Amino acid sequence: MRIGFFEEFPDEKNLGRLRLIGFPIDLYIAAKSLSDFRKIRKQLLDKKSFGKKIRSIIYWPVLEEDEGYWMSPLSRRKALKRIIDELKNSKEKIKVLWDAEFPIKKENWKKELHNFLRNRILIRGFIKKASSYNKEIITAEYPLEGFFFRFLFRFMALSFNPKRFKHKKIGMVYTSMVQNRAVGHYLESQIAKGREEYGTSYCAGLGVIGKGILNNEKELTNRELKRDLGIAKKHRVGNVILYRLGGIDKKKADIIKKFLN
Repeated sequence: MRIGFFEEFPDEKNLGRLRLIGFPIDLYIAAKSLSDFRKIRKQLLDKKSFGKKIRSIIYWPVLEEDEGYWMSPLSRRKALKRIIDELKNSKEKIKVLWDAEFPIKKENWKKELHNFLRNRILIRGFIKKASSYNKEIITAEYPLEGFFFRFLFRFMALSFNPKRFKHKKIGMVYTSMVQNRAVGHYLESQIAKGREEYGTSYCAGLGVIGKGILNNEKELTNRELKRDLGIAKKHRVGNVILYRLGGIDKKKADIIKKFLN
């Protein structure tokens, strides 16, 4: 099992948590531009003690909150074009996390509705042709929930089939945010479906162990973290990405290490 971490707030404190990790990881760094990402990446790699622990660093573009923050056809068109054009114009070979979620502020939904179809074409076209721009796309997506929602999310460019778009898909199956369910069964079902449909292109996003931009997320206990990693291991998930690095402590790092190949 290969382990990665999202880091939505890559400041000195959160990135400093790398000191607690004694195994190689993939690190997904949120940044509002490619140039900002490069600065953070350089700072990390300049520290030899950190660089040795990082297998790869993935660019996770985010927008301003009033632009939508996450990537969807309802996000501000100008902002989507800014991110996509920057990636198209860069010849650098990098991995990109496309965080496919509805805008963080509901008022964005109405403001950009008139651009929905154009934005949908823009997003799908970029992901489809990303390899021609020397970019490897990894999408972060909502869980696989029934035929209707799966159809809806694909129509809304919030879900993409790896068999068609030739990318990797991270299912954000955060059990700490699941209510009124048999959580273990829910996670088993999600991962089993993902593995069955997408094989090695499916990755499991587990968590959360640190609060996000909404600041209202319940966090996993150590016992729950161990349970979720065990389920991923049972289903032979090759890549597990935890949200987020800033929530790691020595005990959690020790738990994770036991599940590595």
